[in-house]
Amino acid sequence: MISRRSVLLGSAVLAGAGLFGRPDRAPAFTRPLPPAAPVGEESIVSLDLKAAERSLSLPCFGGKSLPLWTFTDAAEPPVARVRLGQRLNTHLVNGLTRPGEHVSIHWHGIRLPNDQDGVPYLVQKPVEPGESYDYSFVPPDTGTFFFHTHCNSVEQLGRGLFGILIVEGDAPEPYDADELVVLKDWRIDEAGTGFLPFLTNEGAGKAGTFGTVRSVNGAIRPDINLPASADVRLRVVNVDPTRLTEIGVEGAEAAVVAIDGIACQPFPLRSWRMGPAMRVDLIVRTPPDGGTATLVDYFAAKPVPLARLVASGPARRQGPFDPAPLAAGRIAPPDLASAITMPITFSATATGAPAPSAGMPLP
Repeated sequence: MISRRSVLLGSAVLAGAGLFGRPDRAPAFTRPLPPAAPVGEESIVSLDLKAAERSLSLPCFGGKSLPLWTFTDAAEPPVARVRLGQRLNTHLVNGLTRPGEHVSIHWHGIRLPNDQDGVPYLVQKPVEPGESYDYSFVPPDTGTFFFHTHCNSVEQLGRGLFGILIVEGDAPEPYDADELVVLKDWRIDEAGTGFLPFLTNEGAGKAGTFGTVRSVNGAIRPDINLPASADVRLRVVNVDPTRLTEIGVEGAEAAVVAIDGIACQPFPLRSWRMGPAMRVDLIVRTPPDGGTATLVDYFAAKPVPLARLVASGPARRQGPFDPAPLAAGRIAPPDLASAITMPITFSATATGAPAPSAGMPLP
């Protein structure tokens, strides 16, 4: 009989050993998480988004413009910032002209009322071309999140319909810099003037339909300028619908301080695996003035450089690397003592042959 406890234990081992990142024998940092951030007085932050096709260029496009679908007139994704306790009021207009190309917005990772979650047909009607829709909610958690359309997602995300949402108030001790690092593939044709099909049968049957151009903040292996000998926060967001990455930092000490928007006890970064839509917040102790470090992807035959961290200016920190933790998350721990026993029975196989019973009763 397979026990639930053994399955959970095995899952935890997988998570630590290979599913999410490489294990590191270095001891975790000992500074405890501060209490959860206090909720401020409610005020309104307004966000106007118009999904439309726009001919725009990013540095990774090699000087050419492409028919992007974006929420604003800029090629870069919009970044919405709210403080904990503020209400985000979003007015969405569907300006796409393709018949039937409806849209909605899913606020990825945010705990919010179900009718604001943006899943078409399930919690709202899709927004047809020429129509509009209003979202209104108060994010209950600080951290790094993002939003994207939830209709024809492969193409709409592939063309650029996404944005970043940052809920501020989780850093009781300010860092020396705070930078977004947005990872995305683009499926650009050989001429560089249009897009390849966003979904292929070969990709669907294997690991996914990858892009032909990998970008960080819209550029290929960009320089990210940072203060020297400083503790900087990198908010890494994987907005690609297919690409898995295993990020690491070479040439500098780094620590993980938040996973998918929620603070964790800081621990040294060796590498961290990120699937589509995942986020991780890193604190990096940058090199001295004139030095560089490299953000790399280890999920390949050999490490792939993603961006160069360039340090300049007077030293901001003198002591050993001991990153300040973020404020504790506001999600209550599960009450396992009151959990309901639910047996799980596996009764089918990929071949259609009968499967032996593998009930997993709770202890």
